[in-house]
Amino acid sequence: MKLSIEFIEKVKKPYNKLIKDIANVLNLCVVNYKENFLITITIVDNKVIQDINLQFREIDEETDVLSFPMLENKKGNLVYKPYDIDYETNTIFLGDIIISYEKIITQAKDYGHSLERETAFLLVHGMLHLLGYDHMTNEDDQIMRNMQNEILDKAGYSR
Repeated sequence: MKLSIEFIEKVKKPYNKLIKDIANVLNLCVVNYKENFLITITIVDNKVIQDINLQFREIDEETDVLSFPMLENKKGNLVYKPYDIDYETNTIFLGDIIISYEKIITQAKDYGHSLERETAFLLVHGMLHLLGYDHMTNEDDQIMRNMQNEILDKAGYSR
């Protein structure tokens, strides 16, 4: 999986290694596909994520992670058309993940684990949304939680 990573100016601590570690494990989510997948990961502050949340979800509050899938999908079964594939790179754009750096800090403290573990959790959570998983029902929530835990365990970021 190829990743495009953006950081806001305020973010001093590099998360490139963490993101690459998680990307290696996230590849397990798309192992049945021959194409490469591109996602963008943008880490922002609370104000920016609140503005994005208001603009796209009409919810005027901060959140920890937002995902914007580009393909039709349902629980890991991606549906893409020939025009979704960049044939020069054999790459399909899955979508965007946006994470609040300030939420990483507060939630890591609240849950009593490291900034890296909280970042890993939010990346996995966002990626599963790009792949069509959700937590709108109790059953779907349990499926998503189990997948998150399995991926985080394999990546070495378990609780």
